[in-house]
Amino acid sequence: MNVFFTYLIAGLLVSSPIEEKKLTQTISGTITTSGSYCGGVAPSEEMLQNAQAKRPMSGFMVYVKKGAENKLMSSIVDSTRTDSNGNYSFDLKPGEYVLLQKEQLNEDVYKTYEASKWLQADVDCMKLWWEKGLSNITIENENIDSLNFHFQKRCFVPLSIPCLRYSGPYPP
Repeated sequence: MNVFFTYLIAGLLVSSPIEEKKLTQTISGTITTSGSYCGGVAPSEEMLQNAQAKRPMSGFMVYVKKGAENKLMSSIVDSTRTDSNGNYSFDLKPGEYVLLQKEQLNEDVYKTYEASKWLQADVDCMKLWWEKGLSNITIENENIDSLNFHFQKRCFVPLSIPCLRYSGPYPP
């Protein structure tokens, strides 16, 4: 009789569908940019609004490292390039991650500007920016969507790098 109940219970366990936990979650968002007026002949209001309008950034690389912050010894676990609409997505396992842009892969990115005549880097600011990355995310059991980033183009400074100051001449 015990053998019968053992087979009955085993049969019920095998035949009843057990909901599997999803192994990964989708993280997605959009990256946009807008421009600035950088001197020269004064633009019309329409030209100024057009320059300041948000536009998708296509081809922008986003990298993912495991952990709460960017560490030199941490390896990249995933990367993607934004599409023509500025959209990106990743499928990641639960855990803590930091999202990075290309310039944050080099810990000494500020050294690129040491010899620059007109661009100066705030080294402490750059180190903090490198460590924090674009965003720190914790993935549990839900997708994360609308993880959006916007870059305001500053005059004469590389688009997505903060902590830089331009001290050169401006157009007439």
